[in-house]
Amino acid sequence: MVAEMADAGRDESSKRSGLPATELSPPADALTVTAERGSPGTLSLGQVLADRYKIRRFIGQGGMGEVYEAEDRELRDRVALKTIRPEVAAQEGAVERFKREIQLARKVTHPNVCRIFDLVHHRTVAGGTGEGGTIFLTMELLAGETLSQRLRRTGRMTTTEAFPLVAQMAAALVAAHKAGVVHSDFKSSNVMLVGGVGGKGAVRLVVMDFGLALRADSAEAIIAMGSMIGTPAYMAPEQIEGGEITPSADIYALGIIMYEMITSRWPFDGPDAISIARKRLQHPAPSPRRQVTDLDPRWEQTILRCLQRYPEDRFANVEDVVRAIEPVEILERRTKQRAFVPFGEIADALKAGQVVPFLGAGVNFDSRPPGLGWDEKAPTFVPTVPELSRFLAKKSNFPSSNDHDLHNLAGVASYFVDTSARRRLRERLHEVFDRDFLPCSIHTYLAGLSVPLLVLTTNYDDLLERAFLSAKRPFDLVIHPTDRKDVEASILWWKHGATEPLAIPPNQLFIDLQTTTVIYKMHGTVDRALRKWDSFVITEEDHMNLISHMSAQTAIPPIFVRHFRQRHFLFLGYRLRDWNSRVVPKTLKALLPSVPCGPEDNEDECPRSWAVEFRPSPWEIELWGARQVKVYDLEISDFVRGLRDQDT
Repeated sequence: MVAEMADAGRDESSKRSGLPATELSPPADALTVTAERGSPGTLSLGQVLADRYKIRRFIGQGGMGEVYEAEDRELRDRVALKTIRPEVAAQEGAVERFKREIQLARKVTHPNVCRIFDLVHHRTVAGGTGEGGTIFLTMELLAGETLSQRLRRTGRMTTTEAFPLVAQMAAALVAAHKAGVVHSDFKSSNVMLVGGVGGKGAVRLVVMDFGLALRADSAEAIIAMGSMIGTPAYMAPEQIEGGEITPSADIYALGIIMYEMITSRWPFDGPDAISIARKRLQHPAPSPRRQVTDLDPRWEQTILRCLQRYPEDRFANVEDVVRAIEPVEILERRTKQRAFVPFGEIADALKAGQVVPFLGAGVNFDSRPPGLGWDEKAPTFVPTVPELSRFLAKKSNFPSSNDHDLHNLAGVASYFVDTSARRRLRERLHEVFDRDFLPCSIHTYLAGLSVPLLVLTTNYDDLLERAFLSAKRPFDLVIHPTDRKDVEASILWWKHGATEPLAIPPNQLFIDLQTTTVIYKMHGTVDRALRKWDSFVITEEDHMNLISHMSAQTAIPPIFVRHFRQRHFLFLGYRLRDWNSRVVPKTLKALLPSVPCGPEDNEDECPRSWAVEFRPSPWEIELWGARQVKVYDLEISDFVRGLRDQDT
């Protein structure tokens, strides 16, 4: 996209400097960028397309067309606008194919995937016929450089530098493959590195041009040069031969990129891109250790397995690529921590419907790249509690700059209401959470279980609900309201498929929990459909009211309490650092049998509870123990992987 165009000037510079063809010179195919950076575009600065997009800056041009920075006058935001060359758009059925594929690509919602917004036809009047015009894509505008540019600028990477980027590329491909999309033109110039200026801060890696990708269940490509689809230097053998293109083709391209990152070269050389592409049909890929003699053998083996001639000899999925090259310290820590977790016992209890999962804010961490902070201007994942608190502090001119005060969400929210209005706070929270964030691994795991569940959460987002909807699992939704004084003594109950809730006293809620899955959101939820039922337990007063109702046993429906007494609790990503969060498990403990859990106690009479939390503090471990909860130090994604391993 934008970055591909920006590569053009560097590619030409590399040619002038005599860089050998094997050392990352641009692929000689029709998708290669051909224009010098800064060359004039066909659209004029200030020109408005489709009565909405005002051209602000020409960025560059490539095989697909031209790229501009444009202002979306309706949303008052900047976007990248990528035109489609008239000869491409004129191909029979091309526009309809673009529409279908972009609709599919828009389903790939992930922080490591460039967001595609729309396909637009700007019509111009020619001789009064209304024919002609410009077809263009609008997509996320990214500031940074491509991986290709980074390698040209700094040379090859160490495995320590490369691993976080490989992990993010893999995360993007996993999201795409789960949505049924194969990129089919995955290359280093389609990978953007955002942030990390001056070597400081985390880098967000973004894979681009998924809108020009191929459906995993289709042999039809949007852009086909001759009989081949993609960029020859990165194409898998089956692409070169015109065979079936599957996710394995992306794994092959990932192997090429990894080779490129580690050695600053491509594995195959030749006088032109086509001869390079053919070489991989006749010869195995050379070892990267020829270029980097001290390369970790695990990286060597992983790269070479990605570059196997036949798809069945490569990795079965992209996740396995990352696991194969994980840093030793991470692998050792994970292995050590997983050794103590009773995965089999917990998995069996979940599948038998004998567990009440309780999801805290920590479950959402596996949806974001490592080390990357939440960006309010381009939110691609749910904020943490401290990030949300800082956001509200900024919007309310919170008077303290002390980190402890800024991270106290209940205190900041209370100040927001006191100095503004509850309605304003609700609008800000809706602004944050009314987005199609990607459900995390625990959400999809729970949605994949075939038994009815009662799932508790204190999260405002709708990731859990969306995971169940995606899995076509019906569920009822129950929340504790705070923003409707007319129903403050009630709970809100959405029966499956209902657009409006029933407001009833907790003791009048009757649901058959043996046949019905229920999501109980104790701290409220964002109402994305109607907005009138937004409800957030967030201020100090909100928490005090909830605690008061819980202590009087008038908050939690009695039918849930009876269910609790016969189940295990599984706390996931739930921290005990704030007073208001410590109260909930303490109150739930009072709902459990008072029989102490000892090694000789009957399991049926004394349900065991577990907590999974990444790096809990010593006093959190003590607090969990005081509540008869066994805590395990593990990332939620690793915990879910351990549960899934029980199926194999």
